[in-house]
Amino acid sequence: MTSTTKKIIWLYWLLHDMEVFISHPTSMYCDNQNSIQIAHNLVFHERTKHIKIDYHLTRHHLKHEIITLPFISSSL
Repeated sequence: MTSTTKKIIWLYWLLHDMEVFISHPTSMYCDNQNSIQIAHNLVFHERTKHIKIDYHLTRHHLKHEIITLPFISSSL
């Protein structure tokens, strides 16, 4: 999830340098509801053990509405 967030941010800044401005957040679809809840809920996040520093990057950009994390089911 963090590597995808980094790629989205890189593309965001590349477009910004080319003077193409994006007015809405980029959807990053996720099939893991626990990851989505950790990214959205700060209280749950503080009680979760062994969270790597990289996950804070995703939370930061979610908070600043650069990305969104809609759930998509992986089952058919």
